[in-house]
Amino acid sequence: MKNTLLFFLSVFLFTVNADAQTDSKPNVPSNEKSDFKPAAKSVLTELNVNPFKGDINLNNSLNQIKLRYFTTENVALRLGFNVSNINKLDDFNVPYGTNPQRYKDERKSTTLGLNLGVERHFIGSKRVSPYIGADFSIENKSSTQELINGQSNVNVKNGWFNNTSQNTNNPSPMLTEQAYTSFGVNIVSGFDFYIVKNFFFGYEFNLGFKSTKFKTPEVTVSGGSGNNLNQDQQSTTFSFGPKLMNGIRVGYMF
Repeated sequence: MKNTLLFFLSVFLFTVNADAQTDSKPNVPSNEKSDFKPAAKSVLTELNVNPFKGDINLNNSLNQIKLRYFTTENVALRLGFNVSNINKLDDFNVPYGTNPQRYKDERKSTTLGLNLGVERHFIGSKRVSPYIGADFSIENKSSTQELINGQSNVNVKNGWFNNTSQNTNNPSPMLTEQAYTSFGVNIVSGFDFYIVKNFFFGYEFNLGFKSTKFKTPEVTVSGGSGNNLNQDQQSTTFSFGPKLMNGIRVGYMF
């Protein structure tokens, strides 16, 4: 972890020194176009590297794949998206004998997210490109569960419930996962530091809000002695404030 941080610091100091020497040469105009920064029609992507935790993640608060498309040298469009699917299945079936048994617990979840925004880049230096911008994000998560235990059949929409054991006909009413819809708006600011042509690292923070509305679980019970677990509830969360993105942004240009 320390070596990673020292590496980025060494690269930063080296390139700053190289820029200073280049700018001091009389035959290099001060307004010369940078060979490191992206031009119009350039496409960039990036990851987050956290030297303090030793991990690498996808970028931004929704853990999305992030792309940027430069319409001009100073304006970039932001696009982030994430798609994930989970399917968990426990299936135990003994149909023969004097004591037939059937247990099945199948849980499915799908998450879709989209982020759209724009950035305005400023002159900075030949390697440093500071920017400000704004973006909008939306995410939807769906969850379903089918639980069969003997003659009892429980179907859940918008959530998962924990069952206490395979020897009971009634699942525990403990809600372990819940579907939701969320959206947010952010004002962002950051910088890109181009180590070499087409490769950069940077940092970003934002100021904005996020609202999440959780969907009410709908439970259908048939057969056996299962209890109806429907809950009449309204659950929402709202947050507002500044946020520093976790880790160092490391990216490259196509």
